[in-house]
Amino acid sequence: MSVASVPAERLEDLNVRETADLMPLVAGLSMTNLGPGRNKIFLRGQSDGPLAERTQSTVGVYIDESPLVFSDTNPDFRLIDVERVEVLRGPQGTLFGAGSLGGTYRIITNKPDADALAGQVSIQGGLVQSGDLNYGADGMLNVPLARGRSALRVAAFYDRYGGFIDDTSLGIDNINDTVIYGGRLSYLTDLGDRWSLLLTANAQKIDLDDTQYFSPEIGELLRSNLVPEPRADRIVQTGAVFTGDLDWAEFTSATTFVHRRITNQSDASRTVPDLLGLSLRPSPFTARDKIRTLIQEMRLAHSGPRVKWLVGGFYLSRAQNLRTSFVVPGAGEAFATDGFPSDEVFAEDRDDDVKEYAIFGDASVRLTPRWEVSGGLRLSRGNLDVSSLTTGVVSGQTGEIDLQNAKTSVTPRYSVSYRPSDEQHFYVQAAKGFRIGGVNINTPISALFDPDLDDDDPDEDGDDVLKTQTFSEDSLWSYEAGLKARLFDNRLDVDVAAFFVQWKNIQTDQILPSGFLFVTNAGNAENYGLEFQAAAHVSTRTTVTFAAIWNDPQLVEANAFLNADKGDRLPAIARFTGSASVTHVRPLGRGLDLRLGADYSYVGRSSLFFDRDQSPAMGDFHRLNLRAGLEGEQWQALLAVTNLINSRGNTFAYGNSFSLNATSQFNPLRPRTVSLALTRSF
Repeated sequence: MSVASVPAERLEDLNVRETADLMPLVAGLSMTNLGPGRNKIFLRGQSDGPLAERTQSTVGVYIDESPLVFSDTNPDFRLIDVERVEVLRGPQGTLFGAGSLGGTYRIITNKPDADALAGQVSIQGGLVQSGDLNYGADGMLNVPLARGRSALRVAAFYDRYGGFIDDTSLGIDNINDTVIYGGRLSYLTDLGDRWSLLLTANAQKIDLDDTQYFSPEIGELLRSNLVPEPRADRIVQTGAVFTGDLDWAEFTSATTFVHRRITNQSDASRTVPDLLGLSLRPSPFTARDKIRTLIQEMRLAHSGPRVKWLVGGFYLSRAQNLRTSFVVPGAGEAFATDGFPSDEVFAEDRDDDVKEYAIFGDASVRLTPRWEVSGGLRLSRGNLDVSSLTTGVVSGQTGEIDLQNAKTSVTPRYSVSYRPSDEQHFYVQAAKGFRIGGVNINTPISALFDPDLDDDDPDEDGDDVLKTQTFSEDSLWSYEAGLKARLFDNRLDVDVAAFFVQWKNIQTDQILPSGFLFVTNAGNAENYGLEFQAAAHVSTRTTVTFAAIWNDPQLVEANAFLNADKGDRLPAIARFTGSASVTHVRPLGRGLDLRLGADYSYVGRSSLFFDRDQSPAMGDFHRLNLRAGLEGEQWQALLAVTNLINSRGNTFAYGNSFSLNATSQFNPLRPRTVSLALTRSF
């Protein structure tokens, strides 16, 4: 298995505070860039498209034992007081279930320590070129309650990111200010007789004053919207992990509850003339998404000298309510004679209820001191029940729909590994990933990728109509061979893997000409690639790291509705990305160390949609960061310059579905920023 682990020391050295900061450190990790809490994560080029509406994530997102996402975006928990971050590449469906067909991203937090009182406080500030100020603070306190038996750990943070986009129509400068704040509370107690209980609560709130794209036709870092586009994203996760040693196995019970509420507004003004035949006018499209998820997992794990095994059961219950509203001033008067007297030209109240049940197992057997075989299997059942009520002149009539979709899936994994020495590890692996199908009310019949659908001869029972409101499950097989090695007396760490992926019935969110989103299956794809990660310890003071991926994800069978052809690459995925960093530590005496570092990254060219010829291009940019720090026994000062060359690379060519056909959309790198962080520990 290909796993990248980034420890706390490296996160602190590079001032990593969010998921996007990890991309140069982990080969094969990429993301969209709409702003905190709005992004999709991709691994190894397994992109189903850059939009996030109703398709399940291709990458599982976890904090400790708790899954956080289903069809929603990465909540982007701040990386504060964490032990490490793990990125598991390739399908992880055997252990992590549906939605981990590209891999899994896990935040492992620091646990309460019952033996020591400890704390840390940090403050940060920064100057953004052509923008507002950045500033923030975070802190941690660990308090033993019963020494050696129980402890409480508290972490809190507040970050403000200054805006840098100006809106000429609204007359607002630096419109995209962002505030993120939250915290974590955890309690660990030893129950005796080798049993323990860990209780956790994570909470975070993201307030975006506006979106962060600009229109190059208007000017550098400028745009002209008629309606502001704010967003608020609140997530609360609570969990209980109960563990015990049974002598012959370790028992774990993990219970998680996640409550997420998202509200956002989009400027839909530019779709009004074509959609309704009315003149251009300020017209907001608002959405409120409320998600409640309960997850229960129990497992037994045994680790012996030759045999290791794990078995478990999983249950998920998820209720999502989405309410959308499109208001066009004056529309009620224009369409009153047609029976639509309201300015609300479209409204939908939709409920998605998901139930997932699974049993799983994984085992490895050491055949000899050098050879090991392993495998796993997951049997799962997913049920989706969707009810939707739409009203307004755009929907044509009041419509109420209640549909179901269900799927039983078997997800296997096989692996063989060989260790010629303690410093070298070769492996080959085959694994399957999957996502359950779903329901989408807006899908045009011509957009369906289903050879059994006959839109020229619909049957009397309405089966074809049903197919226009469902999309198929997708699945993939991944085959990889890799090497992990420590060479030259442990002075060079190497992790290299070659992979080949076959992906069937790719689920994807797409945009209708009106700007509304729909879901369909894009077709089938294949991807082959090579990823490389290395750390060279040039001396006891200097370390150089490299990370790169080359891959070529292509459609081998395409949905004609998307105007894509065989050979078109999957959207939002560059053929090549790479990065390098250097860190040097120089002792200054009297307990002081000078830490110097630089990192460089390049992201290759990619396209926004499957149709490469007509799709907006993005990527093909460079980024350079510098940092210098002074560190004492219990304090640190870090001066950093991010985006030193002030690159304006288009990280993501999308911001608003309703105006995408009318104007170019450009999400730039954050302009050159000079920041200072001060940290004190005790």
